[in-house]
Amino acid sequence: MKARVPLAALSGALVALSFPDFEIWPLAWVAFVPLLAGLDGASLPRSFLLGWIAGVVTHLIGVYWIAGLLVRFGGLPWAAAVPLLILYCAWGGAGMGLTALLARAASRGDGSPGMLLAFPVAVVAGEHLFPAFFQWSLAGGQYGFLPFVQAAEVVGAIGLSGMVAAGSSAAWEAIAMAARRAPSTRRRWTAVAATVAVLAAIVGGGAIRLASVDRMRSAAPEMRVGVVQPNIGIHEKGDRVLASLHLAVLRLLSLEAVAVGAEA
Repeated sequence: MKARVPLAALSGALVALSFPDFEIWPLAWVAFVPLLAGLDGASLPRSFLLGWIAGVVTHLIGVYWIAGLLVRFGGLPWAAAVPLLILYCAWGGAGMGLTALLARAASRGDGSPGMLLAFPVAVVAGEHLFPAFFQWSLAGGQYGFLPFVQAAEVVGAIGLSGMVAAGSSAAWEAIAMAARRAPSTRRRWTAVAATVAVLAAIVGGGAIRLASVDRMRSAAPEMRVGVVQPNIGIHEKGDRVLASLHLAVLRLLSLEAVAVGAEA
């Protein structure tokens, strides 16, 4: 068990690093390989625990700022904000625990689909079923990978999460067979290759779609749009006494935007 815990924590950290503020988005495609290694041969309760550890680490790294938000905008003291952050991360980690539990349950026994299929399906199911306080998606960090995210037009964000998870499951399947931790058969290698080929085809199709959109944009009429931000504090914006002042600031900023070429 001791060796499995660091693996789970590593997966949690890799997932977090694929999101802002870090934005190392390629990590998401292999982030779960350590967790899948830890789940190999694990019991169902232990699988949930390992997934929970990964999820807690992801939340602690990814949403550490919630404590500061509660202090600044909620008026809470740090003594209350930090425990609330920990509770939130503990609950959020249960979502990944559920995913690990479902994946391990589906991949056990002869004739099971194995993690190659079970894990992506479990990720989709976990995102759909788990009652998170703030809904998030494994594919959320892929927003800059434009050729890939075009597929959301067909499968939605939750489908993209399953595809990202398939990257980890394919990598783990290949590693397990190469390390002789799983039977190395032509059928299993073919399944891994097919998974990679499908993902590559989806990215290629997205690139074609982007090129088509770029052509349409270049042929469309242009308009310069101005967006203004008055930076009114959260405590001031609801003060009716200051409403006229806020409106005057917005009008001034709008005139400045028009002066530099804004048309709308």
